[in-house]
Amino acid sequence: GQNFPRDTEELPFRRLFRGTWDRVLSADFSQLELRIAAFLSRDPTLLAVYQDAGDIHSTTGEAIWGKPASRITENERVVSKVTNFTCLYDPFPSATAALVLQCRAAGIDLPWDKGQRIVETFRSTYPRWFMGFIPACMRKTYDQGWVRAKTGRVRRIPCQFKGGNYEDSLKDPTNWDVFRSVINSMDQGLGGDLVKFVGTCIDKEFIRRDFKSRIMLNVHDEIVIDTYPEEEEAVVRIVYQYAEHPPTRAVFGWDITEVVPLQVDIGAGETWSAAKKKENKLRRLDGR
Repeated sequence: GQNFPRDTEELPFRRLFRGTWDRVLSADFSQLELRIAAFLSRDPTLLAVYQDAGDIHSTTGEAIWGKPASRITENERVVSKVTNFTCLYDPFPSATAALVLQCRAAGIDLPWDKGQRIVETFRSTYPRWFMGFIPACMRKTYDQGWVRAKTGRVRRIPCQFKGGNYEDSLKDPTNWDVFRSVINSMDQGLGGDLVKFVGTCIDKEFIRRDFKSRIMLNVHDEIVIDTYPEEEEAVVRIVYQYAEHPPTRAVFGWDITEVVPLQVDIGAGETWSAAKKKENKLRRLDGR
């Protein structure tokens, strides 16, 4: 279900997923790929946002629009969000085109020159990611033809880069897709490994406690649980425990939460679609 389409009014696909006992919990990691970018790069601005429980879209918006978050318009905030998720893995000139096209898809006409300035400002706002982690990742890809994720998974590059040397390869647009995909796999790939690790921990805990509740599916940064009503409170506690404090040190030798906190949002409803609705979001156990 990794490519499961989003719900629309005409086609609310997630309504098809109904709980055995008419109770489904949706546990969705908040901005996991941006938190992982902070973990991998140790970028001080990214880290500060999450360590201070801030808003990454406001931080990016203040940088690219040059004004306080309180004065940023709704459309400007949309552009900030699109910038965060569209340009994160693209250190090449193609980032401007991607940003402009994604903004148009959101109904916002962003001029090309303004798009260029936004991309440049975005990169300078998070220098340890764009000028530290990304170049190191690309250089390693070019030199050895593979990179290793923090979980040990190896991503191999079955191709030869065009260009006489590393610097030339960066100028050739035919190489950009390869570099972008490698950067993406180091971040989103680690996120995928982490979510599946958390899901495995949750599932084993359900089995250990002889619960009727079971994981229904995992889609991207979301774990969907078919929940037995009498077990719901315990299920919520188990999800928070493993999602926000995954025991990765024992397996991989590192703990992401020592660098950047993780956050999971849980919703509940009769179907997966209902569990995704804002009004069905459960209040956190810590009151946040």
